[in-house]
Amino acid sequence: MEDLEVEIKGEQKPANLGFRGFLITLLIFFVLMGFSTSYSNSVAEQKSVTSTTSKTTKTSITKSTTTKSKLTSIQVAEKVCPSVVGILVQGKVELESIFGTLTQDISGSGSGFVLSKDGYIATNAHVVKDATQIEVFLESNAKSSYQADIVALDEATDIAVIKLKDAPDLTPVSFGDSNTILRGEKVYAIGNPLGLTFYGSITEGIISGLNRRVPSKDGQYVFDYYIQTDAAMDHGNSGGVLVNEYGEVLGIVTMGFGSTSTPKIGIAIPINEARTVINELIKNKKVTRSTLGVSCADINARIQQIYGIPAGVMITEFTADSSFNNTAVDKNDIITQIDSTEISSISELRGFLAQKSPGRLVTVKLYRPSTHKYFTVQVTLK
Repeated sequence: MEDLEVEIKGEQKPANLGFRGFLITLLIFFVLMGFSTSYSNSVAEQKSVTSTTSKTTKTSITKSTTTKSKLTSIQVAEKVCPSVVGILVQGKVELESIFGTLTQDISGSGSGFVLSKDGYIATNAHVVKDATQIEVFLESNAKSSYQADIVALDEATDIAVIKLKDAPDLTPVSFGDSNTILRGEKVYAIGNPLGLTFYGSITEGIISGLNRRVPSKDGQYVFDYYIQTDAAMDHGNSGGVLVNEYGEVLGIVTMGFGSTSTPKIGIAIPINEARTVINELIKNKKVTRSTLGVSCADINARIQQIYGIPAGVMITEFTADSSFNNTAVDKNDIITQIDSTEISSISELRGFLAQKSPGRLVTVKLYRPSTHKYFTVQVTLK
């Protein structure tokens, strides 16, 4: 606060007021001092409040321009539902029987979501895998369908890309970051449970768990990245989306566990992993996976108990260009861990390698039964 300068004008004369006058003067002095102090504090407080208010306003304005606003469930539906499609498929499958190979007609339904304005759509591989005809329904015109072809699919991750033959102007989804989601975060599942009768359904839930280990539909792979949610979903939701409160896609709905008498557990593929696969399917029509260049065998619990060896996969053969060439690794060594991921089965090993790109340097932990000792090597994935 600036100093207050007071100028007293006029002639100053000494006054002889006596003791009573002295008390009156003293009282006036303290009253004036109190007023001056109150005034000073008042001005200081006013300046402080003004300054704080100004700063708060500035901060608020800055945040409003850089921070996303959460949407209501109605707004999420309005934003995302036009980008979610219904899929009907007709197809044929071959079945082995005592009479030989039989061909059977099949039909099914699922969900998908728009990737681009020109007609690229993502869904689950199991939705379109055996399709000979694919019909896609849009929310803007659910009574008419568009024909689509399979661009490519990857059964290991259960992801497929299809493309409309004659696409209208579509609205692509917005993607979120599945690496930043938290357990307990609110999410919405959008798709077509039980077929097109319940087209464009939206259900609310939370992220129940992260990094769940779930086997692929064919049991050949175990991936440890799945999102678990309690948002209601059923057959037909497959290929639909799991979105956050900003209407951004966090995952692709792929399956549900449970029964009619118990709440179902929803499982979704994290969108960060899914987008890598989607991009490869569009660009290369296939997914290139890394390998260690070995053949392995599972070790069952009985063998582990009898010989006192840990869970893992035993190396039985090496390829000519194996990652373990020129290392101390030998046949019968047991892979127990790669980087921070424990490996206890071939399907878990495949799942780990399927998530990594060739050329990546990894640390492999092994156990040698002949010496009963662990050791580690660093190798490059092929």
